[in-house]
Amino acid sequence: NLFDEESFVEKTRKILETEPNGVIVAPLFIQESLVFVEKLKEKQIPYVFIDSDIPEQGSLTYIGPDVKQSAYIAAKLLHTVVQKTDDVLILNMVKGIENAAALKRMEAGFRDFYHENSLDENNIHTLTINSTNKETVFRELTKFYIKNQGIKGVFVTNSKAYRISGFHLMHELDIRVVGFDLVKENVEHLKSGGIDYLISQSPLLQGMKAFQTLFELFLYKNQPHQTQYVPLDIIIRENVDFYINFQ
Repeated sequence: NLFDEESFVEKTRKILETEPNGVIVAPLFIQESLVFVEKLKEKQIPYVFIDSDIPEQGSLTYIGPDVKQSAYIAAKLLHTVVQKTDDVLILNMVKGIENAAALKRMEAGFRDFYHENSLDENNIHTLTINSTNKETVFRELTKFYIKNQGIKGVFVTNSKAYRISGFHLMHELDIRVVGFDLVKENVEHLKSGGIDYLISQSPLLQGMKAFQTLFELFLYKNQPHQTQYVPLDIIIRENVDFYINFQ
């Protein structure tokens, strides 16, 4: 459960009970992940981080996006569909923002685009909603938009951009959206125009590379590079079907 730290802890406990030769872990919850990797270190079990990284924690390698750069790209894409002086929103939907490994680096990357292009960072707003539940998200967005009626673009930092697009559609709001990942609902809203851009972070490739890395370590004693960034693909309505079919 991506919104339940206890669920993460329970699964890590079960993993340790199996006494694995290696572990692939997405460290969604920082503190719980740190406890887990300390136990892996004690047992001398090699581990690979995917999706998001916790630097300097002894992982065999990190395989995933450069999250700071992905947010920079998101800012650049958003500014192809909004004006330079428009207000934009960075929207997090996560339980416990202090426990989300990548969000601070994402916001820094987004702001880097503004800084490098002499844009006013005061036009950037942030909102964290501690749920992806439709009713909760819609309620919090309603409150936020009432107070911030100048928002023209939204960067959604997880794979739930469709949730925001659905809210805009319901209320007939002309607000542009950039998000992550080719989940079914996102693709539908991309095709209908509610989402302008999706950034694919190659999740299948992350898993395959992580498994390959452990395989080559065990069989050939190959030591991987400390960081293995995956490509970030920019998906629009006109190329999404080609991309999915090729994948």
